[in-house]
Amino acid sequence: MDDLKKLTLKSLLNYSAKKYSDKPALSFVSGTSISYSELRESVQELSKFLHHQGIIVGSKVAMASSFSKIHNIIEQQEPFKKTPTQKIKRYLYI
Repeated sequence: MDDLKKLTLKSLLNYSAKKYSDKPALSFVSGTSISYSELRESVQELSKFLHHQGIIVGSKVAMASSFSKIHNIIEQQEPFKKTPTQKIKRYLYI
């Protein structure tokens, strides 16, 4: 288990896909599931898509599911404003 603490998320997913290939990695309320190998394949496809879109290490990416209440996401060009308690106001809900 100590070895797993040193792994990145990518390494952990690859390790799990090799060791538990056909075992369920994610299960949904509907009863369907995705195996570790299917999850790794989906993650690799998403990674390639983001790379082709110009997303690189350090880029800020937001993702929202179909259940999300977020309707619009904008990129903050100017520095974040601080509140009177010195907390950073990070999100603008529209």
